[in-house]
Amino acid sequence: MTPLDAAPQPPLADTRAAVRLARGNELSPKARLIARILLTLSILAIATLSLVPGSLRPHTGFPGQWEHFAAYFGAGALLSFAYASARPRLLGCAGLAAISGLFEVLQHFSPGRSPCVCDAVASSAGAAFGTIAGVVLCAVVAARFGATPPSAIKL
Repeated sequence: MTPLDAAPQPPLADTRAAVRLARGNELSPKARLIARILLTLSILAIATLSLVPGSLRPHTGFPGQWEHFAAYFGAGALLSFAYASARPRLLGCAGLAAISGLFEVLQHFSPGRSPCVCDAVASSAGAAFGTIAGVVLCAVVAARFGATPPSAIKL
């Protein structure tokens, strides 16, 4: 094996940083807690706005599917900040998709509301794209500060 074939070894400081990142320490516990609280509040807001009677629900002026997409996009992005590894992010994204379908079914019992499969699809797509955007943003922030993104090393 020639010296050109040998893989470069990272400095010891980089290795220690990677170990800290692998443990999920790239964000402080306080930042993760804040993200989890905001995620919980966003899910409660989505549940409330999904189940109130149609006459009480505020309207943005955008089509309903865009409202669904935006609400779940935000929740998906918060999910990415709240959890460092891929497994809880995937499970959380699937959970957001499941509750979007559940809320659509429950709208059948709310006056002035009607369930629609296309709304659940828009919500699920928003959750997926929001989760992906959050992961990318986490990676960009980690790269900006010279660290290995946690989602790249911890599954």
